[in-house]
Amino acid sequence: MRIKVSDLNPNPFRNIEKYEINRDKVKALKASIEQTTFWDNVLARPLRGHSKVVVNYVLDEYGNPAIESEYHIVVGPFAGDAHGAGIYINDGPNSKQGCYEFPKFELAYGHHRHVALKELGIEEVDIPIRDLDDATMLRIMANENLSDWAATPGVINETVFAAKEFLDGELGKASDINHVAKSIHVMFGSNSQFQQCKQDGVGHSIIKKFLGDNWSKHMIQEALAVYRSVKVDEERETRKEKERLLQIELMEAQREEEARIAEEKEEEKLRVMLERQQQRTLEIERSKAEAARIAKEMEDSPSIDRDAYESFDSQNKAIEFRKAVKENKIPKAVQKDLAAEIKRKGISGPSISDKVRQTAQILQPKKKEVKEKPKTHLDKFAEEIGHDATALSNKLRRILPNVDIIYSEDSKEIFYTYLKTLQKLIAETLEKGETDDDKLSLVHSNS
Repeated sequence: MRIKVSDLNPNPFRNIEKYEINRDKVKALKASIEQTTFWDNVLARPLRGHSKVVVNYVLDEYGNPAIESEYHIVVGPFAGDAHGAGIYINDGPNSKQGCYEFPKFELAYGHHRHVALKELGIEEVDIPIRDLDDATMLRIMANENLSDWAATPGVINETVFAAKEFLDGELGKASDINHVAKSIHVMFGSNSQFQQCKQDGVGHSIIKKFLGDNWSKHMIQEALAVYRSVKVDEERETRKEKERLLQIELMEAQREEEARIAEEKEEEKLRVMLERQQQRTLEIERSKAEAARIAKEMEDSPSIDRDAYESFDSQNKAIEFRKAVKENKIPKAVQKDLAAEIKRKGISGPSISDKVRQTAQILQPKKKEVKEKPKTHLDKFAEEIGHDATALSNKLRRILPNVDIIYSEDSKEIFYTYLKTLQKLIAETLEKGETDDDKLSLVHSNS
């Protein structure tokens, strides 16, 4: 089947980073391809999850799709697996060519040839595509490793590691021996042996059966010893990494707690300042109210001048004078002169009240029209700030229940930085307001 070289991927079990390409072998392959062209001596399978099958049928003499199959290419879950049937492309002589839409493929072997093709700039090749399950792909890689790399320790280890992890994974997915692929099923004598290997992990005997006679018992045992050591190191490093991350998390939690405590202290400081300001404002208002009350009482119930009262020659006249003075709110300072005038003019009886009332009218001051001073630009600006503060308070009330889920660090920094700046300005403004109120209160008390 003709496919693009760029659509070929390495064997999924081959660690390309671990095994660097042999440049001498690639050089020899390039020279051979240039001399004799490329032979189709590589093998690949469709990459699962990336190939969509497109099939074009021909019609028979009755107008029905006619398929006479010579061979099939399988995509998706393979027919050889125990987990489902395959999806087939018919590629027989009586049908139009089946093809792949968005194709991707995995090499079973031939990785050096793949590199040679790419370096020569060959874009398409005609190679066989076969129904290869994971077990077969792994076995092919194992045989290729032995032939290409002369069984170096790294090659042996990586191959045995891959085989063990693959087999352990396949056993872990199956409930018993009857639910595993046939190529793995035949390696176990009984279900009890299968279950034991599933529990403990496969050992050298099962891996040797899987890889074949080219792999000796000693090679596999030595690789498994290294595997166990590697796993111990990996677990140790994993544990260290978890401890490191936990330490970072604890330090971050501590910093957040310290920041929260500091923020609470700032909030408590601001709250105390606000309460103190409110208390002082209340005290000033109470003082003003008390002064007004006393003034009103004095105004409503003016005291009687004893000398003025006792200057009358009869108690009846004195009583009439006292009642009239109280009713008409005659100040104490003028009562003595008023009593002397009443005596001099010989006023008695109800006429005393009339005279006191006339005097009260004379003494009553004319009400002055209080004109409100026009508001300055600063007064209007202060009112605007008050409205803005109200709007900001409403916004803060809305965000307060969800402030702990602001995820962006930039947004958090901007939010809290400007809030702290605003908090400081508010505190300074309130403190200045307290000083001004104290001065105003002192002026009132002195007056």
